[in-house]
Amino acid sequence: MQDYKKPLEESNPPILPDNKVETMFYRVPEILQCHSQFRIALTEAVKNWDQDEKIGDVFVASFSKSVVLEVYSDFINNFSEAMELAKCESKRKSAFADFLKVKQITAHDRLNFFGLMVKPIQRFPQFIMLLQDLLKATPPGHGDRMALQLALTTLESLAEMLNERKRECEQTAAFHEKLRSVGGKIGKTEGTRMLLREDDVQRLEFNSGGQVSRTKGRRLLLLNDRVVCVTVTGRPSENEPSLLQSPSAERLSLKWSAHVSEVEVVEGTSTGTLARMVNQPGGLLAGVAKKASLTKTASSANNNVDKQMAENLAQDMSDLMSDFDVVSRINSMVGSLKCTYPGLTSDAMANIMDQIQCSIRQKDDEMSWLDKSCLQLLIRRKEKTETLTFQVRLAQEFHHILSK
Repeated sequence: MQDYKKPLEESNPPILPDNKVETMFYRVPEILQCHSQFRIALTEAVKNWDQDEKIGDVFVASFSKSVVLEVYSDFINNFSEAMELAKCESKRKSAFADFLKVKQITAHDRLNFFGLMVKPIQRFPQFIMLLQDLLKATPPGHGDRMALQLALTTLESLAEMLNERKRECEQTAAFHEKLRSVGGKIGKTEGTRMLLREDDVQRLEFNSGGQVSRTKGRRLLLLNDRVVCVTVTGRPSENEPSLLQSPSAERLSLKWSAHVSEVEVVEGTSTGTLARMVNQPGGLLAGVAKKASLTKTASSANNNVDKQMAENLAQDMSDLMSDFDVVSRINSMVGSLKCTYPGLTSDAMANIMDQIQCSIRQKDDEMSWLDKSCLQLLIRRKEKTETLTFQVRLAQEFHHILSK
């Protein structure tokens, strides 16, 4: 406040415009006020230390106020923008760069501007560690122990709420970026809209026989009030490192948007997984071998990362079924042998068949897990009701969040 903000505000000619100074030091005066009041209360506690030995209630009284959460939330959520602004302005204006350099050289601790501005963010973790140390040094039954424990809980809760506010702010910013990408066509909302998650998926289309006929690349955006489906073009080149690509290189085109109340995740024994939706005469449960065949057929139409896994599982299952059939026939013939041969007994064959059956059950479980990467949504809108099927690696997690 004294060495940076005030001199920048009073410089003539101005080193930076007032609005940029305000952005860089947003909420810093209020943070200073919070800690000035804390210091006054701390000074009083030290004066009475020999008599009271109490300091926990000072932390509780100073940092349980709602204004502390609001001020720090605003500061933390603005921090990246403030530091980026300072970086850009120091490159663009030599007077500002010189100002920062002089301030760092003349500071008693030689701390640069960033190191100074990050201190409020570091403060609460430091307080938490301090209170933990104080509790270790405070014996049970001491008059200040409960207050110290309450202070620690208060500071930990405050830090957690600040992290949550930061996460919500980032989600809101991510949504607005997506909203700009699709031209603001998602729809209006009365409250604050946030992007909860997004997943690249494959939209599955079926022919009249229930077979997967083709797939289309899509991205599902799960907002706090809507589910949005878009196509993505202009992805980063595979030949160039993704870190060198700008996020704006992606272009989103809106396919549909529906309120969460209009979207239902279809569940049940006959729907909801890829294998179950590819219905064949005789039913999926007619045999394990048929399930393996269906999973392999369905996955061959899909170009995502699960394709090879599904094909490998299907081949493993087919091989195990074939081996089980061969060993079964061997077992049926063992009893007709005229002589006894070491290792070639009905018990030995039964053990081998048990091992193969165990492997079949394990592969069946793995295939069921892979099948759950399929998400089926029922969209109920005024104009029509539509069932859409997507292959998504994290369908269960998407469903869990949507159900909330």
